[in-house]
Amino acid sequence: MKRLPVLALLLCLCSVYFVGIYLFVGGFLLVRLEVNRTSGCGDVLQPGGEPADFCRVRPRFSRAVLLIIDALKIDFARFDPSNEAPRPHENKLPVLEETAAARPAHCRLYPFRADPPTTTMQRIKGFTTGSLPTFVDVGNNFASTAILEDNLIHQLGTVGKRVVFMGDDTWESLFPKKFHRSLPFPSFNVKDLHTVDNGILQHLYSTMIGGDWDVLVAHFLGVDHCGHRFGPDHPAMADKLTQMDGVIRSVIDRLQNDTLLVVMGDHGMTDTGDHGGDSQKETDAALFLYSPAPLFPGPPSQNEPDVVPQTDLVPTLALLLGIPIPYSSVGQVLLPLFPPHGQGAVGSLSQLEALWINRKTGKPFPGDVLRNGQRHPTREPLSAEGGLLRLSSEYLATVREGRPPSPELAASLQAYLTSVRDTCRATWARFNPLKMAAGVGHPGVCLLDVFHPV
Repeated sequence: MKRLPVLALLLCLCSVYFVGIYLFVGGFLLVRLEVNRTSGCGDVLQPGGEPADFCRVRPRFSRAVLLIIDALKIDFARFDPSNEAPRPHENKLPVLEETAAARPAHCRLYPFRADPPTTTMQRIKGFTTGSLPTFVDVGNNFASTAILEDNLIHQLGTVGKRVVFMGDDTWESLFPKKFHRSLPFPSFNVKDLHTVDNGILQHLYSTMIGGDWDVLVAHFLGVDHCGHRFGPDHPAMADKLTQMDGVIRSVIDRLQNDTLLVVMGDHGMTDTGDHGGDSQKETDAALFLYSPAPLFPGPPSQNEPDVVPQTDLVPTLALLLGIPIPYSSVGQVLLPLFPPHGQGAVGSLSQLEALWINRKTGKPFPGDVLRNGQRHPTREPLSAEGGLLRLSSEYLATVREGRPPSPELAASLQAYLTSVRDTCRATWARFNPLKMAAGVGHPGVCLLDVFHPV
């Protein structure tokens, strides 16, 4: 091998190098093929076979306000009255716990878990489409492109809802010409803690008082930028969180009974203020739901989820606002928001009816995944489908005959939806260590073979 001409040796080294890159990238930068289909209002069939067009029925909420506080980790949202010496990021948002304690039927505070990568663009995609990001999307974080997949913004526009946006300009690049009105502000100057937030506050309250909106989205960046610049244990973080506490209080004071308030973080941050990976400090954000009208059937119970996956926000908001669940959503409705027993499949939805619609709209998997030729590591959704069809037939029969449905149906629906999400997460949101190891090891083995003395 030592007598090989220089050119041949270079070609050999290049081929080894590129094979190694190919193997490593195949295990690290997983690719997800988008399913270019959209859900419709008539996708859910009533027992008689006719479309149950729940979009035409008065939704539970006519309006919604989404306050997205970038990098609002769950630790920032909790309040500990026994903490007499709080750090700069602790006990600065008392409004959340105070409201939850004073009005338990009107609000809840949950840990809100994102799937990696915990970068802002991927998180916006996740909580608007209900799908899971792929690690290859990380490379697009500074060159955002429009979302073509079915999503909440598209569905809201389809039914005539006016969406007003203000804040992080990433939204404008992801949803070009989709907003009734848009006030974007530059987002990538991490040294600037105030321009985006102050720009929102110049318009937020006057917009709420006006009548030209149905869904208001405000994406604040100061907390995230403060984390990047100073970290969470800095007086500037205390000031920024205190400002957000005042914003939430002012928004609550201006809400009407037909309006849902969602306060959420898109991701968390590490002790140094960074994010993007899959550590729990980066994935666990906060989710606060509130309405002046009773929002939950009762006070918190043992059935409350310990953690709400970020994908679950999409089907939950869709049903509360009376729009179809986006087709590629793999989330589950947040059951505590729905009463155990309802009246009618499209009126006041019960937990079982919400799960039924959740299953019947969207959920392109496993069929579309297999047709796209993607890796499908488990057959669980396929095997669960058979049992679900049996229970579904039983449910439709009991509804037609006026009998109560099988108590195991809700549990089976939840099990099916969980298996779909777990399968997609294993397919799209996890590294392939074997390919990565092969990509690293292959060049080393080949180079040893080339240069080892004969």
